[in-house]
Amino acid sequence: MHRSPHAARAAARRIRSAALTLLLSALALASPRAAHSATPLDSVYTTDGTVSAVATTGTRTFLGGNFTRVGPVTGNIATFLPAMLDPTPGYRMASRPIFTNNLVYVSIPDGAGGWYVGGQFTQWQGLPRQGLAHLLADGTLSPFAPALSGGGTFSGVRALALAGGRLYVGGDFTTLDGQPCDPLLAFENDSSAPLAWNSGVTAPVHSLLASGDTLYAGGTFRTVAGLERPSLAAFDAVSGALLPVQYPGPQPGGNVTALGTGDGTLRIGGSVTNAGAPTGAAAFVDTSTGAALAPHFDVQGTVLAVAPDGAGGWYLGGAFSAVHGHARTNLARVGPDGMPTSWNPAPERHRACARARRRHAVRRRLPSRSPARRPRTLRGLAGEHRRELLEAARPRWTGG
Repeated sequence: MHRSPHAARAAARRIRSAALTLLLSALALASPRAAHSATPLDSVYTTDGTVSAVATTGTRTFLGGNFTRVGPVTGNIATFLPAMLDPTPGYRMASRPIFTNNLVYVSIPDGAGGWYVGGQFTQWQGLPRQGLAHLLADGTLSPFAPALSGGGTFSGVRALALAGGRLYVGGDFTTLDGQPCDPLLAFENDSSAPLAWNSGVTAPVHSLLASGDTLYAGGTFRTVAGLERPSLAAFDAVSGALLPVQYPGPQPGGNVTALGTGDGTLRIGGSVTNAGAPTGAAAFVDTSTGAALAPHFDVQGTVLAVAPDGAGGWYLGGAFSAVHGHARTNLARVGPDGMPTSWNPAPERHRACARARRRHAVRRRLPSRSPARRPRTLRGLAGEHRRELLEAARPRWTGG
């Protein structure tokens, strides 16, 4: 079959990239250090383009070719120490590469130094894990292994929350261990069997937030247990009971993809134009009455993440072009009055940065053995510190 010159060049690049990976692995395995250890080396780096020449002096390896970045092999998720948000040449990650074979959508700390991770994947470091995994503090996997999947190409676990000693899991999955299930489940004590709880949610859940004894859920659903709950619902986090407060929710077809709380109000974001009022893609909601509150953010586009700035304002991330008529591309900071501040990094669309205690996890939609690239949409923000958020969002990678 005749192939175009472009296809032939692309195939050649893939072959050279694969050959480079094998060569670097062989060099690493041939070293005295590797001869005495089966632990994967974090010094094996990869590139974002074609490598045309390789030479070694025995202690150093030199590469030449058509590439712009060299970085460690991270897989779809990597962990960094706080100082590494402003990396310098020669820095190292705080954990070894964690390989999955598909996409990571969400991660939350487990409270013991580890992480719960959700997405659309079927393996984790070579072990079967479908859509959900529990990574312990020492980097090993917990036996926790419910298999969650859906009918769509990118279906999986979209949201996680810990509340009342339970792990709540939401997404656009439709089966658990091969059997039909609701898209909102609860687990306890790291058991792979879910609790006998019927949330009443039958359409995708894209955001979860635990606040005190309340669990908030957002998504594309319009009813819960037969009651009107357009895209937003609240549950008792201990009993699992649906709470009576009814939020106005977004327009039909809307989707609540981000949630945050503070000062007795709930912040929502997503594919939203109104929440009982013409609010734009992000809004304040009264947690007791469900009413939308002023000031409205008037975000033009989609908000995928909200996080408090520690000074009464909020960081917003997603795929949007303006806030209250002021140009802001995908990342903005709004003050307590709902108006955008002067902070305007204007990044390309980034997908995730999350901060917990003294460690940071950055989730990327990356192939499992490719260099770090610019992610496409910013989905998870956590930031009391403006500088850290800005550095985390910068579309750059420095490897040494």
